[in-house]
Amino acid sequence: MASRPPGSLQQPRKAESKSGKFVRLVVTAVLVVIAILCVTNLFPPRHLVYGFTPTPVVDPEHAYPTNYLSAAGTYRPNFWQTEEEIRGTITNKALHTNYKDIRIRVNFYSQTKTIIGTQNYIIYEHVPYGSTQPFTLKVLKPPAIATCGWVPIGATYY
Repeated sequence: MASRPPGSLQQPRKAESKSGKFVRLVVTAVLVVIAILCVTNLFPPRHLVYGFTPTPVVDPEHAYPTNYLSAAGTYRPNFWQTEEEIRGTITNKALHTNYKDIRIRVNFYSQTKTIIGTQNYIIYEHVPYGSTQPFTLKVLKPPAIATCGWVPIGATYY
């Protein structure tokens, strides 16, 4: 045994065992996990603090189909002048969305271009993106109409 200088209180160093190193590593890991949990509870996500809820990304072609659909065509009265026969086309200008069950609003106008009536119809057709589909409607016309027109007001995407 090595001699110590007089008045020295220092103990000789013991070699650390492998099990002691393992215990120190486990305790350190547990303390790190506890610290992370404490920090995340002290600083919650922004949407919980400010009342902000992130919204999912919405595809505009799904949300606003009328921005990508158009309708055109011609109309003529039947023999008894009680109906208008509309022969038209629906065009889908979307880049990746197909539509079906197109809702069409037919507006009836007076001589002064005032709307005197409207009727809604559904065209049960598939209109793939980048295509045009024909349709035919027979609509009852109100009295005193001079002209009529139609616009898509909605659709279902598929």
